[in-house]
Amino acid sequence: KEHPQVDVASKKEVNMLNSDQFILDKYYNFFKHCKPYKTIGEYSPDYLYSQQTAKRIKENFPEAKLIFCFRNPIDKLVSFYHYMKSRERATMPTLREEIAKDPRDQIGNSFYYKHLQKYLNLFKPEQMLFLIYDDMAKDPVGFMKEVYSFLEIDPNFVAPSTHKRVNVTFANKAYVPGLKKTLFKIRKNLKSTKAGIILIKFLKIFKINLLVKQIVKWNFRKETSTGKLIVKEKLPTDIKEQLKKLYQPDVEKLGQLLNRDLSFWLK
Repeated sequence: KEHPQVDVASKKEVNMLNSDQFILDKYYNFFKHCKPYKTIGEYSPDYLYSQQTAKRIKENFPEAKLIFCFRNPIDKLVSFYHYMKSRERATMPTLREEIAKDPRDQIGNSFYYKHLQKYLNLFKPEQMLFLIYDDMAKDPVGFMKEVYSFLEIDPNFVAPSTHKRVNVTFANKAYVPGLKKTLFKIRKNLKSTKAGIILIKFLKIFKINLLVKQIVKWNFRKETSTGKLIVKEKLPTDIKEQLKKLYQPDVEKLGQLLNRDLSFWLK
């Protein structure tokens, strides 16, 4: 996003190519601001799991370059739980209960080699770059240099945020359960009357709407360097061992594909 030769979609995770409401013209709307002479792209992790996404990319963007970044599937599972916990503090079950029920199919989503097959069958090897999350943590400059080289843009550019941590989940001491829902309900009710619509326009003049949005954001998550990290649950040993056995065949196949020893994921 920071590279001067790159423009990205106006939304972080577009998730249009895997949508049942996919319309190519609507998809292009996310890139209206992009310069035609730049490398253009988007970031949507859920595309890996979708059969229709691989086909749509092949049909509409046959020469596209695809970048896949894989993280230890067990660490990813636990990280996603803590992320959701930061959003649904009052309703999230324990880590053990969440994994047992797996309502979002996070366990199934982490069989990377299995999901990759749909892409391996449709795209040439030179169109795909496979990366490991751990490499980014160890050497972010080298990691991004590999990405830039793959995209055929200046590989020596170092983004200002290279060593900055992102997507860190924090607890929010100012969290008020139900506040977001209440504010949205008030807005909905205001929009249903002429007087309410006039009031909304009046509030926008004085930028009160921006203040409300900021309050909702503060209530959702605290993402400053001074925020306090949430208390993270430790994955129960018995569950971890079960997950290791479950993922081992897929991890070994992925390692063979990448010509990497990924056994450290299962330690």
